[in-house]
Amino acid sequence: MNVSEIAAAEENGYQVNNDPSTVYIYPTQVCGSVPVYRLYSSSGTDNFYTTSESERLDFIANEGYADVGITGYVLPLGCS
Repeated sequence: MNVSEIAAAEENGYQVNNDPSTVYIYPTQVCGSVPVYRLYSSSGTDNFYTTSESERLDFIANEGYADVGITGYVLPLGCS
């Protein structure tokens, strides 16, 4: 998300999560990381994030979402 998207979300009641256990999203791929895909609903009401390629394709084909691209990269569960 960019600065204007964060500001718009906050204006609509969303809050920034400063919890230290929150996952870190790398801006570029690092060893062992997987992409975080961002999808946007065609009705313009929400974004959907997933690391699953099959879930991404399903939401595009069947749920009316458009592919926005890769938001960043995360390490899979259990990876340190």
